Amino acid sequence: MKTTVIRHVLLAVVAVSTLAACDMPRKSEPVKFGSLSRSLLMVDGEGRRYGTVEMDPVSGGRVLDAEGRVIGTIVTPTVSSTVTTVNPVVAPGSYR
Repeated sequence: MKTTVIRHVLLAVVAVSTLAACDMPRKSEPVKFGSLSRSLLMVDGEGRRYGTVEMDPVSGGRVLDAEGRVIGTIVTPTVSSTVTTVNPVVAPGSYR
């Protein structure tokens, strides 16, 4: 009976340590970063390539013709404030 309990405890310790080792990150793998930049081809209905659009949410982007010459730029919109200030209204009969 005592050896059966020891075997079960030992088996549980080995299982938990094996699972914990699988969850540990490897130091040899570099951290991967994503990108929001996109490059899209402009084509017509017959599949002819007319140019490329390169978009970046931070710097805007640019439009290139089929030979790779810049023919336009894409700019990020300016942020306008939509907050309006309101003066507080004091109800009649109340004083501060």
